Amino acid sequence: MSSIKKRMLEHIAADGMSKYKFYKETGITRGVLDSESGITEDNILKFIDYYPKIDLNWLIKGEEKSSLHSQNEIGTIKKEISQEVTSTNEKLKDEIIRLFTVDDDIQKALKYIIGKEINTFASQKLLELIKDDKFYEILSNYLASLKENNNVT
Repeated sequence: MSSIKKRMLEHIAADGMSKYKFYKETGITRGVLDSESGITEDNILKFIDYYPKIDLNWLIKGEEKSSLHSQNEIGTIKKEISQEVTSTNEKLKDEIIRLFTVDDDIQKALKYIIGKEINTFASQKLLELIKDDKFYEILSNYLASLKENNNVT
């Protein structure tokens, strides 16, 4: 079997494609890549048309890796980086939670920030109430009831 055929078969296998599907989609006659004879220019061109990003030096001379291998390696590296980033994010979250529960200065800062937010929220709600005419009616009734209770006792 020619070395070009071997590399073609290697590339097809690395792509995860069955030979049947490859033959069907490329129009190369079934069994051509498994035969002991050479390979025609026409079949090489069909292969290249199907895999336009193939490294021709690798395919013809066997000098460099297939571009598919490079893509697979890139995919593996991306996956490893993603897993490492996820792991690091989890470690950072754990450390932040630990600091929130242990460090007094951070706890004080959080209480200050939360207090400011609560005060801001309360102030906004109070302004909304003041704008409402019912607020004055409710306030007047409440003050009147306090005055009556003070007079009764």
